Amino acid sequence: VGLLRKIHDLLDRAQRQQRQQDFSVLRLFGALFQMFAFVAVLWGLISLFNEEAAPATARFTLACFLQLAAIGAFAADRIR
Repeated sequence: VGLLRKIHDLLDRAQRQQRQQDFSVLRLFGALFQMFAFVAVLWGLISLFNEEAAPATARFTLACFLQLAAIGAFAADRIR
């Protein structure tokens, strides 16, 4: 019984460590940047269909920068 309890504790500890390693702040920021980039693209498309080209260009540029930030965060997480 004692040996089974030790094995169970060891497996629980390994599972907890795996869950902690799966979480990454960089991946979280990358996902947030990517969601904001998607929203900026939609915002740009809406303004483009309203025949406002200047704000649409600025919003598409914002989406590009946000997407680059997301790629950078994902790459930094992969290197780490």
